Amino acid sequence: MTNSPSHEQLAPINTYDFLPSVNRWVAVGSWFIVLAVGGAIAASFFVKYRTTVKAPAIVRPEGEARLVQSTAAGTVVNIHTSDNTPVKQGDVIAELDATGLEARAVELLANFDQGNNRLKQIDAQIIAAEQQLVAETAQSQRATAAFAAEYNRTLRANQDQSIAAQSAVQEAQVQLNLLAQETESFRHLVESGAVSRLQLYEKQAALASAQARMVSLQAALNPSQGDVQAAKERIFEAEAGGIANVARFQQSKQLLFQQRLEIQEQIKTLEQQIVQVNLDLQNTLVRAPVAGTLYDLTLRNTGQVVNSGETIARVIPADSPLMVRAMVPTEQINKVEVNLPAQIRVDACPFSEFGTVAGRVTEISPDITTLPAANNAGVSSPGSTFYTVMIATERSTLLSGRQEQCVLVPGIAGQATIISREETIINFLRRKVSLMTQTE
Repeated sequence: MTNSPSHEQLAPINTYDFLPSVNRWVAVGSWFIVLAVGGAIAASFFVKYRTTVKAPAIVRPEGEARLVQSTAAGTVVNIHTSDNTPVKQGDVIAELDATGLEARAVELLANFDQGNNRLKQIDAQIIAAEQQLVAETAQSQRATAAFAAEYNRTLRANQDQSIAAQSAVQEAQVQLNLLAQETESFRHLVESGAVSRLQLYEKQAALASAQARMVSLQAALNPSQGDVQAAKERIFEAEAGGIANVARFQQSKQLLFQQRLEIQEQIKTLEQQIVQVNLDLQNTLVRAPVAGTLYDLTLRNTGQVVNSGETIARVIPADSPLMVRAMVPTEQINKVEVNLPAQIRVDACPFSEFGTVAGRVTEISPDITTLPAANNAGVSSPGSTFYTVMIATERSTLLSGRQEQCVLVPGIAGQATIISREETIINFLRRKVSLMTQTE
């Protein structure tokens, strides 16, 4: 038996024995990728993804701003304030030219003073006329009383004279009868020759004288009534004169009262005109209707002409909070709901310095609004339609890192980012895959 030669036993050969060795950094990188992918998958179960709606926005006051309107037409002579200025109720915003009204007021006041002076003069004349009327009435009464007394004296004198004449006639009648008897007796005595005829003639002469005296006395029984009538006429004249004077003074007094009434009406008219002119003068001062912040002032310089009722500015009431009005396109409105959070970037406050201001959706308009071409505030094209979404901000002032302030004022534009949905990435991907599956 022959022995074969002895050889070493060889190890088996594998395929990877022909590959170069793996570098240590490649191994580390591979493990890093594996860990990163695993971490991303794990994070997708916890990290939340935000679905947002971006829309142009503008800062506006809540509710309606109060209009500042000129109540008079005129030329602006002074402007007391400017846009975005705080004002108090009643503060003067602008003055209109009041030169003509001031001249009119001076004229009316002069006429008013003149009317009052004339009224005082007429009152004095009325008092004087009343005093003259009283004096004239008293004088007429005194004159009438004096003439009445004279009439009574004249009447009484005539009556006394008549009584005296009657007594004298009676006495003369007795003497006449006695002389007649004596004459008759002497006639018989003469015929008998007892006495001389001369004595008879004496008795006859005495009888004739007594008869003549009797005739004279009888005439005195009816004295003339001329004095009595004259006295009565003087009474009538005095009464008539007094009545005429009283009537004249009464007429003069009535004329004065009529003039007084006319002047009072003129003064009343002047008072109304003065009140109106003062009101017009007040209207030349354009005042703030409420306390707040003035904006949208249309007055640029003095000499500008404004019309009555023209709106020259607006005032945001001091107690009216600011709101952000976002204009959400119609195709994205279904993503917006009330009470959703939002972030507002304000153009006037640089984002790199002030960041954004947080807010929350408070109201969504029930219908669309078409944006005019002249006021296209970031909407894609003129005439685009959108829904108005009101957002309440948490604060009205933004602070920078250097503690600088940027105050929100009405009219500032910006962009609102409304966070419509917040979900994990894995749920987002599942929802997208589900939608794609339903679409297919």
